[in-house]
Amino acid sequence: MSVGIRASCWCLLLLVPLALGSAAAADESVVEEVLGILHQRGLVDDAEYARLKQKQASWKEANPAGPRIEWSGDLRARYEQFWFERDPLGEDRPDRSRGRYRLRLKGKATINERIAAVFRLSSGQGSARSGNQTLGVGDDFAPDDVFIDQAYLEITPPEGWIPGRSVARIGKMDVPFRWKQSPDSMLWDRDLQVEGVGLFWTSPDLGGVTPYARAAYLIADENGRSRDPHVLGLQLGLDAELAADWSAGGRITHYEWRSVDPAFLGRAAGSGSLQFGLTDSAGGSTGLSVTELAAYLAYDGIEGWPLRAYGHVLRNHDAKRSPLHPGAGDEDMGLGIGVVVGDKRELVELGAGWFRMEANAWPGQFVDSPLFDGTTNRDAVVVHAVREVLANTDLRVSLFFAEPDERSSTFAATNSGADRILLQADLMVRF
Repeated sequence: MSVGIRASCWCLLLLVPLALGSAAAADESVVEEVLGILHQRGLVDDAEYARLKQKQASWKEANPAGPRIEWSGDLRARYEQFWFERDPLGEDRPDRSRGRYRLRLKGKATINERIAAVFRLSSGQGSARSGNQTLGVGDDFAPDDVFIDQAYLEITPPEGWIPGRSVARIGKMDVPFRWKQSPDSMLWDRDLQVEGVGLFWTSPDLGGVTPYARAAYLIADENGRSRDPHVLGLQLGLDAELAADWSAGGRITHYEWRSVDPAFLGRAAGSGSLQFGLTDSAGGSTGLSVTELAAYLAYDGIEGWPLRAYGHVLRNHDAKRSPLHPGAGDEDMGLGIGVVVGDKRELVELGAGWFRMEANAWPGQFVDSPLFDGTTNRDAVVVHAVREVLANTDLRVSLFFAEPDERSSTFAATNSGADRILLQADLMVRF
């Protein structure tokens, strides 16, 4: 190919994207069409056409027409077995078993250096606290539902505005106040996704101490003619390196539930709280305040057997003796302690914990389903073992032992079937 023809080819290829401007980024087929015409007319021989086509493909890879979407997801197959004992009401429910699956597909589109859009689709049966689909639900192999599980914008401020790492999320998201330092599903079911605005900040490392803060405004129920039941939450915490192989951390979280209307309180009463006991405000007009403290201590000095102990305590400051249930107290506390030892990649991770959630400690419609049966007024013991059997593939076995915290007839609404053992065997794959 002559120098003049080669120069003409390059001019055409360069002028097309310059002339189209941003449209060239949106439709690279124009460049490819021009290149094809040049090849068809013999202005570009086969070797040069192949080289230029490869160069154009490399440019497209480095300069995508739109935001890149990073995909991830997981699929969990689960077997559950329930064993029931005769409960305080004299009911002896039959034991049962079932198979379930949970499929989640997540996408993250980086729009620009400050904004990302995140979404996740999930299987489920319409429950806010579960993405599980039970095998055999629906007549004659009916198709299963898919739900919007997450949908939020993630906004990062310019560097230098705030020291450390900070981000804001707006939309439907994970609970902002949960951590990964220990099992953390006493207040918020592990599958629950909340809606509102969340703010996250993590300090730069301060000589082995890393403070952080979380805040959120979350809407529980939108009302067209009255104020929306909502919660304002603020969390302060830190992680610290104590010495060689030792670390610890703690947090304090305060929740202010406001505008909790009779419908909200009715759902709470259906999930364990005593009517007129969850809050001492008339009709829930001023809501309730709950404070939670949590801490952990970790030791990593034994290879393959890291050890972590943790504890939680919470109190509903507005719980009171229900006038309809004079035999009950305030029922305003929640407690949890446990230990996790081992590494699932080295050999196995083992864990055990004990938890108590009194009837009025927290709105029961949000507590963990496997741990507390999705209701307050529960004591529970859980043990688990996890092993990574293959890359991105975990086998997990959990046993949950539950019983009522209070067994009197005052708590009859949630004591049916309360004495039970639940076995869960999970095979989880991530992609």
